[in-house]
Amino acid sequence: MSITDSMLWCCPGGPVKLITLIDYHPEGKGKEPAPIRNLYITAMSYNAFTFTDGALRLVVLLHADELGFDAIQIAIMFSLYEVAGVFTNLFGGVAGSKFGLFCTLMTSIFLQIVCLGALMGVGSIFGDLEDSSNDARVQATVYITAFQCFSGVAKDFMKLTGKSTPKLVTKEGAEGRLFRMVAWITGMKNATKGLGSLIGAVLVGTIGYVWSLFFLICVIAIFAPLAMIFMDKDLGRQAVKKKVNWSSVFKKGHDVNTLSAARFWLFGSRDIWFEIALPLFLKNGFGWASTYVGLFMAGYIIIYGNLQAFSTNMYKTGADGVLGRPKASSVARWAFGCATIPAVTGTLLYITYEVVDTGSNVASTVVLVLGLTLFAAVFAVNSAIHSYLIVSYSDKDKVSMDLGFYYMSNALGRLVGVLLGGVVYQYTVDEFGLSVVLWIAAPFLMFAGVIGSFLKGARLGPKLPVPKGIQAEEEDLTEKELLGESKGNGDDVCQIELIDGSTSSAVHSFGNEPMNKGL
Repeated sequence: MSITDSMLWCCPGGPVKLITLIDYHPEGKGKEPAPIRNLYITAMSYNAFTFTDGALRLVVLLHADELGFDAIQIAIMFSLYEVAGVFTNLFGGVAGSKFGLFCTLMTSIFLQIVCLGALMGVGSIFGDLEDSSNDARVQATVYITAFQCFSGVAKDFMKLTGKSTPKLVTKEGAEGRLFRMVAWITGMKNATKGLGSLIGAVLVGTIGYVWSLFFLICVIAIFAPLAMIFMDKDLGRQAVKKKVNWSSVFKKGHDVNTLSAARFWLFGSRDIWFEIALPLFLKNGFGWASTYVGLFMAGYIIIYGNLQAFSTNMYKTGADGVLGRPKASSVARWAFGCATIPAVTGTLLYITYEVVDTGSNVASTVVLVLGLTLFAAVFAVNSAIHSYLIVSYSDKDKVSMDLGFYYMSNALGRLVGVLLGGVVYQYTVDEFGLSVVLWIAAPFLMFAGVIGSFLKGARLGPKLPVPKGIQAEEEDLTEKELLGESKGNGDDVCQIELIDGSTSSAVHSFGNEPMNKGL
């Protein structure tokens, strides 16, 4: 029986709840997972790339600030980086399904090298921007923005590869293991990005802008030959070539669509204060040196990444009593809880920065560190739940397409957060410091929670035991809708639950005859 086949029944008692048998195999075995070495090489490449990505952001941001670019100009420099993510995630998922994840990984490495090499030439092309005219600054902003687009494409190709691979190396039904694997690779990625942020800040403050970028090229280039040697070339490629059209790109299930919408608001709530406003506030508002700014950003990301990996310990036992995984209801609950933190932190920061502190910024620093650490902890659980659920909801034969659509929403939320954060911070920093962008994050998280409350989620565990290899998904159907055909061979046992709550079991031999069977 294929993954798309269903048991269609019509019972004398009227409407029933249809149980769809998903990925059932008569011999009792699921589809064989890909070799685990694919996960290892993907994880190493993903982390190396993330290291360069985190370092590049701090190198460009701090160097631009030193040259006198304002918050809006710096936000614009990263705008195409985020815009690229919207389209790359959408069509990158199609590319992953059509050409395989090896192709997306190698494309990512190549584009990142191109971006880093091009950005090394900013000084040679435009001269000393610190003392240059406004026209030169505008031209330099356009140039940096354009090549940051390459980095944005590269990042999302790599993310797509890294987030899709765990699904392909995990056995069918091993949801607890999948949750831990996704949280592990995501948490490790965030910790590595934090390290990159620190190293980037240190490098730009010691060896300078150009040599910092050259160092990053050397780091990422190492992993291209490793992937060529150890990674399966057809990993993630659809077994049956299908013509991809717009309907297949955008037509997703209810849960994928809902979770994608919640993801938009979730990551918009973070990037509105984190990507542009926070490092500029630390450097100019608190007067910190670039190295200390990088250390703070790195510390936040590393703590966030480790907390995300640790979040799996909260789910020791699942609904089946064996596997640990979060439920769909967790999305709304954790988002609502997280929404209070930036609201309170922003308010306390405004009081301490504008009223209590008179130059030392001690109270403001304490409030900011404690508030953002608490936010990191709760947000990490939010992100881990999202990352697991989207992989779980995805069709294994189209996992890269489903994840591409989901991370398109993620990139769109980041884009809105970066641009809105840069503009709002530019016009409110003198009077309110960092507080306004933190206040705006709260309603973003509320929206994420409201949308997440509409998730249906997987129906875990039917009322009576179901044969091994079968996952049950119920759907209310009328008698008229229950006429259909089944394809496949072998006998299957299924359990039918009537609308009135009674249950029946039956053995049916699959053939090509219409399944209008009474129980």
